[in-house]
Amino acid sequence: MFFSGKLEVELTPQGTLAARMQAAGAGIPAFYSPAGAGTIYSNGGLPIKYKEENSIKNNSNRLLEVDIESPKREVRSFNGKDYVMEGMVNMGILVFL
Repeated sequence: MFFSGKLEVELTPQGTLAARMQAAGAGIPAFYSPAGAGTIYSNGGLPIKYKEENSIKNNSNRLLEVDIESPKREVRSFNGKDYVMEGMVNMGILVFL
């Protein structure tokens, strides 16, 4: 479903996901976490959703077209260490694998 463009998936480090849920419960809109700083997670560009025209059944060697990419996240330095700003998670459907 993900590669066919019918499902959006946001990859988040597990501890960060737990902290985002806790922040939502406490009414905290955002916080800083060291997890993911300096990686593609903070730099943005991870596929969240592919275009629906893509098909797993299509065995051609073409690259899948991305419909939605993860945004570049705000990064700040505190005491010489980089932290990524994370927003609280709005829970509609949350799937743990």
